Amino acid sequence: MDIEDRLKRLQSLFSYALSGAVAAKARYLSLRGDPSSTPAAVARAKMTWQQLEARKTAIIARMVALEELEQTEAPDQTEALSQEALSQEVACDYAA
Repeated sequence: MDIEDRLKRLQSLFSYALSGAVAAKARYLSLRGDPSSTPAAVARAKMTWQQLEARKTAIIARMVALEELEQTEAPDQTEALSQEALSQEVACDYAA
């Protein structure tokens, strides 16, 4: 799987994590504001929300690392292409 495909996959995972985190936070805030909610239910809702936030943060970190990897590979590829183009120019000069 190339870097672009991996980034798209991570973006998709981030989108799902974001949606889940927003819904979990809304549920937590709703339970927290409801006087009939048990402390255990509020604690579970908060833990779920925090877990989804942590997952979101981890996905962002993976995306950043992948983008950095892509940037470090790009100059190497560009240099290799430049060297290949130079070799072809030199070969053309000798053929002429």
